[in-house]
Amino acid sequence: MLLTPAQTIIASDTHRYRVINCGRQFGKTTLAVEEIKGVALAKEARIVYVATTIQQARDIAWSMLVKELKGITVRARESPNLEIEVRNIKGTTSIIQLKGWESVETLRGQAFDFLV
Repeated sequence: MLLTPAQTIIASDTHRYRVINCGRQFGKTTLAVEEIKGVALAKEARIVYVATTIQQARDIAWSMLVKELKGITVRARESPNLEIEVRNIKGTTSIIQLKGWESVETLRGQAFDFLV
């Protein structure tokens, strides 16, 4: 996917934390999927996308991620968790998980390389 000029500015920012405040139809999910894809391809990584609920994560980002990562997906599991394993350029794999904020306590103590 091509990013808009505003999305490109956000994506090229090198700060450790980035918080964006933008309205509907800005392309927040598109930007998130592109960022996730970039991190997953570059190195062996554990990535998590957190939405308000697990159902919203499924509705908002799951199909977009599956479509964008189609050629490099090793395994995509919808049950019991939303999880995609992809092969990266180094020959290893990256894990992408989609979670809901209602179960945020299950993330306690886990280490992730990238969080959306």
